[in-house]
Amino acid sequence: MPPLNTETEYWEIYDKNVEVLIYDGAKFYFDNNKLVSFDLTKSNYHLKLNQQNIEVGDSINTLQLNFPNSYAYRSNGGFAIDIDSGDFSFLYLNYNLSGIITKIEHRFY
Repeated sequence: MPPLNTETEYWEIYDKNVEVLIYDGAKFYFDNNKLVSFDLTKSNYHLKLNQQNIEVGDSINTLQLNFPNSYAYRSNGGFAIDIDSGDFSFLYLNYNLSGIITKIEHRFY
């Protein structure tokens, strides 16, 4: 399925341009044809992490058993799940007042 749109986005901290492929409910960020980050905003995409399916529209309560530390430190409508050693790569899950996941972001630093 081809993207709805493509953009070039400048990442100042890395002093580089990345290509962004935009789909209905998702953005995928590529650097030199390598996927480096993504944002998911619709339930037509999901992730599997440590045997746990995660998708927009899920309750954050479903993550408490598999990610107890991340769940315990949630605040202000979001929390992070480390996916790489050293906290350099993580998922950031945004949720609404009802505890429903509204956005899943891959972040790194």
